[in-house]
Amino acid sequence: MTKQLKRCGRWTITITLALMFSIVWSGNSTHARERIISFDSTVVIESDGSLTVTERIEVVAEGDQIKRGIYRDFPTVYAGPLGLHQRVGFEVVSIKRDGRSEPWFTENQENGVRVYIGDADRLLNTGRHVYELTYRTDRQIAFFDDFDELNWNVTGNGWNFVIEQATGRIVLPEGAEAIQATAYTGYFGSDDTDASIQLGSRAASATTTRPLQSGEGLTLAVSWPKGYVSQPSALAGLASDNIGVLIVLGGFLGLATFYGIAWHRVGRDPRKGTIIARFEGPGGLSPVATGYVWNAGFNSAFGDNEAFAAALVSLGTKGLITIEGERGNFTLTRSGEGNHPPSPGEQIIMDNFFGPWGQSKTLTRTYDSEVKSTVRELIDEVKREYRQIYHRNNRGVWLLGILVALITGLAGLALEAGAGALLFFLFFGVFAVVFGVAAWALLGALLRTVLKALRGNSALIPGSVVGLVVVGLFAAPAIFITLQTVTLVSAPMVMGLVGLVALVVSFSHLLKAPTAVGREALDHIEGYRLYLSVAETDRL
Repeated sequence: MTKQLKRCGRWTITITLALMFSIVWSGNSTHARERIISFDSTVVIESDGSLTVTERIEVVAEGDQIKRGIYRDFPTVYAGPLGLHQRVGFEVVSIKRDGRSEPWFTENQENGVRVYIGDADRLLNTGRHVYELTYRTDRQIAFFDDFDELNWNVTGNGWNFVIEQATGRIVLPEGAEAIQATAYTGYFGSDDTDASIQLGSRAASATTTRPLQSGEGLTLAVSWPKGYVSQPSALAGLASDNIGVLIVLGGFLGLATFYGIAWHRVGRDPRKGTIIARFEGPGGLSPVATGYVWNAGFNSAFGDNEAFAAALVSLGTKGLITIEGERGNFTLTRSGEGNHPPSPGEQIIMDNFFGPWGQSKTLTRTYDSEVKSTVRELIDEVKREYRQIYHRNNRGVWLLGILVALITGLAGLALEAGAGALLFFLFFGVFAVVFGVAAWALLGALLRTVLKALRGNSALIPGSVVGLVVVGLFAAPAIFITLQTVTLVSAPMVMGLVGLVALVVSFSHLLKAPTAVGREALDHIEGYRLYLSVAETDRL
């Protein structure tokens, strides 16, 4: 029994000592935690509307987050009318720590400036330190019909520490008296008023009545009669804040004018002639060449497959080959001299597929490298033979417009978002353009397959899904850079950039025009189509 009591006594003493140590350690930890003891700010309003701000910030540093110093964030970009930016000035006058000058440097943020205070090569002594910041800013005052007002965020809401007490004081211009003052405390957007307000001659101040937690702040709003602060031109200020937008807008108008003049001079289609029924196609044009002229090139409406099929049927009608088979499996056999010579493009097929008379070539649904290379040679031959004869692309004019759009857009982005953001756009923009063009080309090649799958061809569904996934992967960089652009610049800038892109894309088509010879060929082809649609519909 005695041993048990002694054992219980030892455990009681051990537990008691542990609890006492825990309480003492906890008290010391709480006492030593990093915090802001006081945050005192004085704002002096000048008659020209500029502000001189002095902040006295007393902190407790313990080497946790406050190791070499502190930093202070100042927003300088705000949302203005019509989605434009409104910018305010910011200039550091002096920074001191414990009464002595302290090293500092600034870093641009997405919507403002961050001031880093302290020596990067020197750790702070633990304990209390007093920082004093003096800086100038402007364009912070709101001008109303009956009064002027300054709504000043005294502490900011970005601190990670408790602020035990904050005081804000606003000194008005000479002769002005405060009409009203209101103070708000808490997180951003809060309407709590845990602060006492004092009004005096030419000044108003507010002091918090409770500690501010991490992320909370103090805001002081003061109004005074009009006439004591000169009001700047709102329109001039808005223009100076959005030089980048003005450049992009000017570039859009200039590019539209340039493309419009170019279209009037070289891009307008010749006047269409009278369309009469024709009993045959234009002389000298093979079926493939006719399709090339009618569609202004090879595209989704008349692509490689259609051109190859047209060339084979043409060779058959000329008696040069026979075509046998169905459902995607065909046998081509050279049959003789024929009744008409093949076109240069058709001759490529004859040379690649056939040797002596009677030799055959089988076409199946499976990939055939010989067929692929032959089709490519056919397309290249038609382009070489008829390029610039029946149509003009005017690519030189169009590319010059692209250069104007690029210079304008990049200059606007640099002025709007800064040089750092411009480097971001240039670096990722290259990838976005390359992958975006690849995605567009893949989508064009895949579109027919997808449409067939949607119309009920279930065998094409797996390939369509895989193809769309690949298109999405290629399009991802372009989507990413677009989303980043929207977050970094104003809505009018985005609209201006979209406008430039829209002009470039639109005039890539509008600047294409048939030549006079091409216009005659198009009229002839349309007349032939008219005849076929009326007289040969049933047979077709």
